[in-house]
Amino acid sequence: MADKAVSSYMRLFDGVQQYPALALLTHTPAEPLLSLCAAHKLFISKDVFSKAFRTLVKDLCRGNLVPKEDIDELAARIFLYCPRVLALKRNRGEQEPLRYVRLIDWLECLLGPCLDEEFKEKFANHHINFTHWLVTKAALPEEVTSNFLANLWVRGSALQCSHNQESFDYAVVCYTGSVEDDAPFDPTQLTFVYGQVKFKVNPDYQARDRIRPIGLTDQLKRTGEPYLVLLMDFGTEAPFSDTNTRVRMRKPARHSTRPTRSASKQSSNRAVDRQRWTLEMRGRTAETYPVLKELSVDDLFVALLDSFQPWAEALCEETRPCSRFYGPPVQWMVDFVTDRNGLNQGDVDMKDG
Repeated sequence: MADKAVSSYMRLFDGVQQYPALALLTHTPAEPLLSLCAAHKLFISKDVFSKAFRTLVKDLCRGNLVPKEDIDELAARIFLYCPRVLALKRNRGEQEPLRYVRLIDWLECLLGPCLDEEFKEKFANHHINFTHWLVTKAALPEEVTSNFLANLWVRGSALQCSHNQESFDYAVVCYTGSVEDDAPFDPTQLTFVYGQVKFKVNPDYQARDRIRPIGLTDQLKRTGEPYLVLLMDFGTEAPFSDTNTRVRMRKPARHSTRPTRSASKQSSNRAVDRQRWTLEMRGRTAETYPVLKELSVDDLFVALLDSFQPWAEALCEETRPCSRFYGPPVQWMVDFVTDRNGLNQGDVDMKDG
């Protein structure tokens, strides 16, 4: 499958996995057109999507096309993209995810009618329009420019953050300005929805307080606008003790509870903490996420997460030049051996090293 995808220019070759089975390592380039075409085909009907998702879970993820250590990120990206498309079809009957949708419609398609009126009022003018994900290779800077956000918005990109990203795992661009056809586009009205995905059996009670709006702290303090954080814990089915539900909304705190040793940092973060709204979710079934039942993939989604193997990265050996300098062996080079008479073709030792 991977060989066929590379041959047809749908994926790029990265390297070879030697254990537990010999396989090619490939990746898909970030081409918005490919995402739009795939979404158009997949969401023609629920039967088509369910069948395609079954192929992904039963064949591709259990084989070697998708690295086992990346399955959790893949699951989260698919999971968040599906309600974005369905929300558009519900409201406009469109098949192509070309236009923006309201943030509230996206969340209610994902979680069902669990948002209160105050939340809806605060985020009534927030819209999203991502059509694909970009995977970053480095952590976001402390402050990003409005031009950076504008480019993500017009490209239709959401960010899957690198493994060394502090505080959150993904960020979705939101536009808070007018979306009327004759309204001018204002890049200063762009913001992020931050998200974090957990896969722990025991709930992480400190996750909410560790998240901070990297990239937008100064902007949020200046504008006073609310921002949203999504905490998704796929590892536990335990309901929240205070609500006895698996979805809980947290309003902005009056006082910052962020753990920090620096009093100046505490003071700096206190303002944006009072602007943070949080949606916390536990579980990985349709009880938490009704969209899984709507798409008829609730059992398949659980099976997909069960195939996640966070230790698999150490088993892979990269062949892409200079993609990594530390960690597991990097085997894209050969050893050159010379004698006193100089380097000859027959002197090249082709043993990997």
